[in-house]
Amino acid sequence: MKKLTRQEIEASIAAVGSKQIVLVGQDLRGLDLSGINLEGANLNSAQLQGAHLDQARLKGARLQQADLAGADLTYADLAKADFYRADLHSATLQHANLQEAYFGNTDLRGADLRECNLSKARFHFANMRDADLRDANLKGADLTNARYNNATRWPDGLDPTMVGALWRRR
Repeated sequence: MKKLTRQEIEASIAAVGSKQIVLVGQDLRGLDLSGINLEGANLNSAQLQGAHLDQARLKGARLQQADLAGADLTYADLAKADFYRADLHSATLQHANLQEAYFGNTDLRGADLRECNLSKARFHFANMRDADLRDANLKGADLTNARYNNATRWPDGLDPTMVGALWRRR
């Protein structure tokens, strides 16, 4: 499978609209997709390690089992995105809109989620060890069985055990 370019992706979006784009399993590692509109796109199992998706529009995107390790998603709109079993370790999501996003079994180790809108997001069994959630909006978020450690940084005043998160050393 050949590696796609931003120009090829944008041409397809222009032809059929972002919701029809299927990038399942595509190698998009390190690609600059800053500001791109991939709203509703299917990126399941895509390789996006180190990709630049800052300010991208990915509302309702499907990112199940996608590898976004080290990706830059600063200020991205990821409302209602599905990250089931995705790898977001060491990703930068600062200031992103992740309202109602699903993070079931997602790897968020060391992710930068500072000042994100995570209202009504679901983190069932997510690995949140070493993640930084300072100043994030977690109103209505479901942290049932999310795992964290002493290095996980929470918004001021939040006791993670009171909302169902589980402390784990490793």
